[in-house]
Amino acid sequence: MKWVTITRLEVDQRNPNRVRVEFDGAKALKVPLSVAAALHVGQRLSADELARLREASTAQRALDLALRYLAYRSRSTAEVVRYLREKGFPEHTVEHVTAWLTERGWLDDLAFARWWVENRTEHRPRGRLMLAAELRQKGVPDACIEEALAALPDDEEELARRAAERFVRRLASVRDRTVFVRRLSAHLARRGFSWEVVRSVVEAMWAEHQVNNGEARRHRDIR
Repeated sequence: MKWVTITRLEVDQRNPNRVRVEFDGAKALKVPLSVAAALHVGQRLSADELARLREASTAQRALDLALRYLAYRSRSTAEVVRYLREKGFPEHTVEHVTAWLTERGWLDDLAFARWWVENRTEHRPRGRLMLAAELRQKGVPDACIEEALAALPDDEEELARRAAERFVRRLASVRDRTVFVRRLSAHLARRGFSWEVVRSVVEAMWAEHQVNNGEARRHRDIR
């Protein structure tokens, strides 16, 4: 049986919760502080013990990457799983890390779905169908999607109007009804609203657009 000897233990300068373990004749590994607490310089490790230490090192690297990935924005469980697989981690490591993150609340598909719906509604309003499609694309279970969408206003036209109000600002100089209707309808359709909702909201926004333009012209005439 092949044995290796620990020749050095050193706390990682970048992360004090990690320890660099060096071996005589083996590549150095970084392991969690909790794992390194059971090690000491001069300790001999069997092949099986070294394999377990390497597994701990691999799991720690996967966890560090997952936490960094989550630091940018909320993620679904499926997104994190896909990310770690793309980084080449074995399936059992991916499962271990995602389970650890889930137990501690870092991964929560319902919370993610609610955050996604709220964020979209606030900054880029869109229809229920498109919101559901986006969440499914991110691997969120249907039950979580349904519960998150339940928080939306019952009136789909209200969501469409929010999306329209932002876009209409770009059409301030448009005087032709056909151009106005075509552009705004296409915008709302891309946001996943039904034709019936699009037609109702576009007609209402065109009426307001005409009123606003009329007031602007009268204001110019008065001046």
